[in-house]
This record gives sequence, structure tokens and C-alpha cells, in this order.
Amino acid sequence: MAQRYDTYKDSGVQWLGEIPRHWNRALLGKLAILKTGTTPEFFENELGNETIDWYTPSDFKDDFYLTDSQRRLNKEDFDGCGLSYFPANSVLIIGIGGTAGKVACNKNSCYSNQQITSLIIKGRMDPLYMMLYLRSIRNMLLKTAHFTTLPILNNTFLAGVYVPLPPLFEQHSIVSYLDDKCGKIDKMLEGKQKQIELLAEMKQRIIADAVTRGINPDVELKESGIFWIRHVPSHWNVRRLGHVLRKENRERPINAELLVCTNKAKVIKRGESKMGLIADSEDVYQGVKKGDLLIHGMDTWHGAIAISEYDGMCTPVVHVCTSNEDVGFISLYLRYMAMMKVFKLISNGVRQNTSDFRSWGKVAVIPCPLPPLDEQHAIVSYITDKTSKIDTLTSKLQQEIESIKEYKQRLISDVVTGQIKVC
Repeated sequence: MAQRYDTYKDSGVQWLGEIPRHWNRALLGKLAILKTGTTPEFFENELGNETIDWYTPSDFKDDFYLTDSQRRLNKEDFDGCGLSYFPANSVLIIGIGGTAGKVACNKNSCYSNQQITSLIIKGRMDPLYMMLYLRSIRNMLLKTAHFTTLPILNNTFLAGVYVPLPPLFEQHSIVSYLDDKCGKIDKMLEGKQKQIELLAEMKQRIIADAVTRGINPDVELKESGIFWIRHVPSHWNVRRLGHVLRKENRERPINAELLVCTNKAKVIKRGESKMGLIADSEDVYQGVKKGDLLIHGMDTWHGAIAISEYDGMCTPVVHVCTSNEDVGFISLYLRYMAMMKVFKLISNGVRQNTSDFRSWGKVAVIPCPLPPLDEQHAIVSYITDKTSKIDTLTSKLQQEIESIKEYKQRLISDVVTGQIKVC
């Protein structure tokens, strides 16, 4: 059972509650100088120039310290521009955007963009204790922050946040304790994440083997004539998708629900998910029936290929297809192509991380190795059985990860606010 302090007192802050009797409290604005970064006009420009870290929200992970930034500033230019460094052992907090409230310390002098505020600690205070405390109250900060469309933790708001103050030696003990405990927790999380990655690789291999070689390990093979598949079973035929699939062009049903073909190989009702763009007029949409195979013309590379479980409508960028063959098998084969990055190889995407198969002609010429229909059914059943078990294991691991993360957050909160005594 966790040990508690002998006596407590009311902190005078509603959301903080009681703190150990010998602790104090202070406004953050009294404990630190708050400085917000900017985006200079200069960055590193010549190989070999001395540089400094320039942090943006994308550099914040779950670590106590920030490490190397993705972008760096030319040190000579920075020293001559009139801006001042964020000194080492400052606390950097994201003040705006989808990751507002994320926080970490810096080991070396650095700078940041305008979304980040540096808390430069004044006096005798452990910056890691400050960082851990702010991490523990992130949800509270976001709930009480200024809002437009996203929470804004500006300097005035942050300066008015109360911070509990244990004696300095106790702050060091708290930091040391949490560094040890959180390090062990992170290793546990890393192990479970690795298991998820291995399961994902196993799932991909099951799909790849089954849709290119079937489920009989002793089957006789032949040259496929497809550059991304060397051999296929000798009794399979290789056919163009245009001879296997029929592209439908149905009228949009009245009051049809908008459907989105996602990169997770799912067709979902858009509803309030905010996924996918909405056209200015519903007249551009096409009808979808349950059981149709949907192939997203721009996101094929990312696996946006799925069978719809709903009637509805979708964007004309999506190819709505039917077939006399098993569309489940064809869907799995196309997902295999996405996993193997084949769509990226054979496409002419107009922007990074896209593939351009908006033209049906480009889809129609894709070769597809096709077993007899009864074997297609058997392959789909085999893959469904094997991958559903993997999905169950993956879901269980993800739930365990979330539970461990919640425990870690609760541990940090209880220790930095004095609900657990560690020294």
C-alpha cells in the first residue's frame, strides 16, 4: 500500500485539493520567466555550420527530455539576430494546437516556434519536478484554457497556474523516484508495442502468402508474369481487373448517408467523424450498395480499399465495383499490393504519399492472379479466421497499453501532488 504523509492541509486551489502540510504553493509566473518562440527567416544552410535545436510540436514525444529537433537554426545567424536562447533545463510546453499541454525539458540551449512557451526556472527549483507536475495536470489545463476552436495556453493563463512546492531535496527525490518507475513502465510499454508490431507483420505475411500462393503449401507453381509476384499456383489464371470487376455508376439515392472508404480497409458512415471532404453539392456523389467493393482512387497506396457493409453514397474519387468473382479475395489482393507499396511504384501521385488511380483505365489494367471461385472463398475464410485471432490479440495488447499509460499518469499525478510519499 502506498505510503502517505503524516498530515495534510487545504491547498486553497479547488482542483489541487490537499497537499502535505509542510509544502507551499506559488503561481507559475512567480517561479519562471515565460518566453514564447518564433519562426526566424533563417535555418541551417551550409553543411558544417554550427546549429542549435529549433523545436516544434512534432518534436514532443512522451520522454522527459527533448532530444534532437527535426529542424535546426544556424547558430551564427541566431546569435546575430537579437533573439535569446531558451537556456538548458527550461521547461517547454506547447501552448496551442492539437497537442497543446504536452511538455518536456531541454538539456541544451535551444529555441522554438511560436506554438511553444519556454518556462525558464527562477531560483532553487527542479525543472523536472515542474515538468512532471504540468504533465500531471494537462487535462485540467486544457479544460480551463482559453478557447477559439482549440485550447490556447497563453503566457497570461500559464502564469496564473498554481504549483505545489515541496522542499528542494524532496523535489529531487520525487524526480528520481518517477524517473526510475516511469523508465520501467516505458520498457514494459515498449515490449507490448513490439508485440503489436510483430503481430502486424504476421498478419501481412498471412495475407500476402494466401493471395499469391493459396493455402496449399505443396501446390505446383508457375511464372506469374507480374513483376511484384514471381510465382503463382499453376492452375490460377492472371486476369486484368477490368475483366474481373465491373465499375458501377449508380444514381445517388435520396437521403443517402455519406460513406467514407478509410485507409484502415473499412467503409464507415461519415456522420460526425469529420473524415473525408464534403462536396459543395450532393449531386456529385454516386450510390453505394452493401457488398460493393470500394477502391479509393487517391489513397490506394494506403490501403483505402474495402467492402461496404452499408447502402449509401460516396465521392466520385472512389471506384464502386461489383464482380462475379469473390470481391473479398480481390479486396485482399489489392490490400496486399498496398502493403507491398506496389501502388506507389506504378502510380504517378500528384503529391507526396498519394497514388493517382482516379482513372478507371489505370485500375482496369492491373493484373490479378485469380484462383477458381471455390478456392477464392476458401482463401478468404482462411485469412478471416487467422487475422481475426491476430486482431483479438492486438486489441487486448492495446487495451493493456492504455491501462498502463493510465497507471503511469496517475502515478505521476499522485507523487507530484503529495498523495504518495516517496522520501
